[in-house]
Amino acid sequence: MKPFHLNLGNRFAQPYESQYAMLRRCLIANPGIPLSIIEANLRNLVPGYSSTMDHLRSLQLSSGLVQTDNKLYEAYRRQCPVRAQHLYHTNIYDLPWISLCPIHHCAFTTICPTCEQPWPDKKALATRDCPNCGRLSFSQLIEFALPSMQNVDYRPIADIYEFINHDSDDDLRLVNYERNGNVNIFSEVWWNMLSIYSPLFPSCQAHRHPTFSTAKLKPLHIRLRPMHHKSTPMLPFDKQNSEPINPSPDTCCLDINKTTQRLLKPDFKVMQYIVSWISRQTPCRHQIHIADYRHLVTKDFFDRPDPCPYCLALSLWFFDTASKKYSQFYVDSINIYPFCWEAGFNNFYNISEPYLTHDFRDRFILNKNFTIWFYRRGLEISFVDILRFTFDLLRRIQGYRRNDQPSNFNSFYHYPRDFLDRQCSTSVIDSRFFFYYENEHPLESYVPPKFSKLDTQCRNYYRYLSECHDKVARFDYAIPTSEFTYDTFLSLHQEFRMLLKHLLLYRYSYGPGSIIRRYRLYDCIDSISHQC
Repeated sequence: MKPFHLNLGNRFAQPYESQYAMLRRCLIANPGIPLSIIEANLRNLVPGYSSTMDHLRSLQLSSGLVQTDNKLYEAYRRQCPVRAQHLYHTNIYDLPWISLCPIHHCAFTTICPTCEQPWPDKKALATRDCPNCGRLSFSQLIEFALPSMQNVDYRPIADIYEFINHDSDDDLRLVNYERNGNVNIFSEVWWNMLSIYSPLFPSCQAHRHPTFSTAKLKPLHIRLRPMHHKSTPMLPFDKQNSEPINPSPDTCCLDINKTTQRLLKPDFKVMQYIVSWISRQTPCRHQIHIADYRHLVTKDFFDRPDPCPYCLALSLWFFDTASKKYSQFYVDSINIYPFCWEAGFNNFYNISEPYLTHDFRDRFILNKNFTIWFYRRGLEISFVDILRFTFDLLRRIQGYRRNDQPSNFNSFYHYPRDFLDRQCSTSVIDSRFFFYYENEHPLESYVPPKFSKLDTQCRNYYRYLSECHDKVARFDYAIPTSEFTYDTFLSLHQEFRMLLKHLLLYRYSYGPGSIIRRYRLYDCIDSISHQC
């Protein structure tokens, strides 16, 4: 098909319009021509693009009419009913933290008020003849759209785009410090940088934006949520003089170095808070247990008593946190949970010292007070993440059991791990690093599902564990809820080290190459005996 002159409808172009609006005015400016013919002509006019929207955008770029922002997705499900009649749509309408149209101050809708149908997609847009949301005729255009396009104030839209596009330091990146002393930008971290579509975005942006105040944002109908922030000075990174917060040698010895020993106090504070929170959520007779769930598969839960989701989550959390105080050998030996992998929970978050990198070259460290606070927050969010998973796992298992379909358990389920307290934002203001977050304690904002007779369920499961597990390798530690002291925490760690000792003895006695490595085992026994 030969290219023909395509009227882009530039006469109806308006500032900050979306590609959806560009397509609509192009359809109106070419009456009677099917969308398929227009698309074929666009492919001939501007080759090299995959979608109709991209073809239109490339043509508009040459005319200087495109003012949209590439940070925003193209969406049309939420529109202003007044502006839709004027052929106008902008991508900021889809931002959840904008409550009303900034121009006409009316509520957004998901259906057209004229034809009472959902706003049309690309294909429906070409065939719908509604004067408010469809492909208008010239008579409808002259009667409804053109008169209302005059004298429209687009400054509120321009202000919102200015508010969105402000970046304090776009190249700054928060990363983890690894055990080998390197900064790893690909490790699984507990935080998630919030996007423009997060309800927390405007509150963070308002703090770091130099000109926008709450009084200026209110007429734009931007909703602000309460936010917290912490700041710390940034110091140049010196690998020789910077001591990592969670170092761990790649050996089998159960030594705790001085730097790691300092973290037992933060670990205890977080665990004490978690235990207190669990006691408030569970019946008074509920007993918290730390137990060993390694090597269990999903089918082990179907024909046996249901585990307590709180005890299961705390056990997984403690085993992961405590094993990281030693070496990668013990981390790999402890974190063997086939039921987690089968249920879509692939790994635990990496909780370590935060560092900053700029352009992947310059590195900065943060002061110790912020580092310890950041570490403790990571531990708490890691527990919330595991607890959400255990409740989801138990819900799915009970559902399959009620339907007599345990064999149909979906092993390829993708467990959604993102939740609001993981979202954060960062900025640098006057050489200080700012970290923005919503809740001081993520556990307080989490509302767990209610289970009846949870104390009985918990007792039945641990009675079952005591009968079926090998008592030599069994780990079961009852947490005294009312008096969980630091000495109790150290006693728990000592019992855990004994479990690691059994793992080490088993590995060197029965594992591959055990005769060769047995000499190395004797060198480790003295260290283990002194510490356990």
